[in-house]
Amino acid sequence: MLKYLIVVILIGHGFIVSAQSGGNFGGGNSQITNPSWLNWFPMTLGRSWFLTAFKLEGTLVDKIFGFIWLASGLCLIAAALGVLGFIVPSELWRTLAVYGASGSLLMLLVYFHPFFIIGILVDVAILVTLLWTNWPPKTLMGA
Repeated sequence: MLKYLIVVILIGHGFIVSAQSGGNFGGGNSQITNPSWLNWFPMTLGRSWFLTAFKLEGTLVDKIFGFIWLASGLCLIAAALGVLGFIVPSELWRTLAVYGASGSLLMLLVYFHPFFIIGILVDVAILVTLLWTNWPPKTLMGA
């Protein structure tokens, strides 16, 4: 049961992270307007404080960030498939999850918005459990 909960978390978070890349590859203004109760926050959802500060929106750097979003999400999805032992070898799931969560965390901080707090917490939880506590045990997950 725990194995499937981990798979659902990894796949769900992976799809959300991958979807963030769409804003970097779009041709127009893909930023979502903040709701009125969040007007105090200086950036809109989907807009990077880093890219804005250095006037890099719409440049090659913006596209590279899109690839980082996409690669991180795909790593998380591949990690879930590795947990299941489907397509991806089981022994790779931890490495893929660490790479995916690290890239996602980096991008969530570069694109920081209060709505991203949950994603940041998920990434930190993945990294802490896999790197610091070395949980879940390999006997429980199969690799």
